[in-house]
Amino acid sequence: MKKSKILWIDCETTGTDPSIHDIWQFAYLIEIDGEIVDGENMYIRPFNEKHIEQKALEIGGTTIEKLLSIDLDVRGAVSQIKKTWEKYINKFDRDDKFVVAGYWVSFDVGFLRAMFQKAQDKYGIGSWCFSPCLDVASFVAVAVARNKMRFPNYKLGTVCDRLGIPIDAHDALSDIHATRTLYQALGGLR
Repeated sequence: MKKSKILWIDCETTGTDPSIHDIWQFAYLIEIDGEIVDGENMYIRPFNEKHIEQKALEIGGTTIEKLLSIDLDVRGAVSQIKKTWEKYINKFDRDDKFVVAGYWVSFDVGFLRAMFQKAQDKYGIGSWCFSPCLDVASFVAVAVARNKMRFPNYKLGTVCDRLGIPIDAHDALSDIHATRTLYQALGGLR
């Protein structure tokens, strides 16, 4: 029987449009059969320096100068990611892929796909990941629908604070640890 392989991801970006904005912090955790076996937290120099939004900098608590001083570029980041992922996934086996998980994860997946394209990776994340994603926000929606809880908003930081889950919001590594803990607190895939 195949092992359960979940790739928990979060990213901080230079804006909201993956076609013109970029990931500047990417964190992931690799979970196999319920155990974290690997992970990474990387800072990546933006590919498109002309499209960095001030609001995104403020949210991420960084500056243009800091982002432009990062040594790791997009191609180097994708190469580093693939070297780690190939330890756990046979990219030629259609049944051996990660399920990507996160909070409002379609945002992160869109940016991850775009980063692989900008690095001119021919196959993108499809060699490594199944298309369906596990979005922890949907588990929050189930709790809301069952009248179990309500929040002033449904941002990750707000939900985690309300449930007593530690988080340093808008730090990709902290966000993804908090997302996984939130998933477990909401019952996961029981």
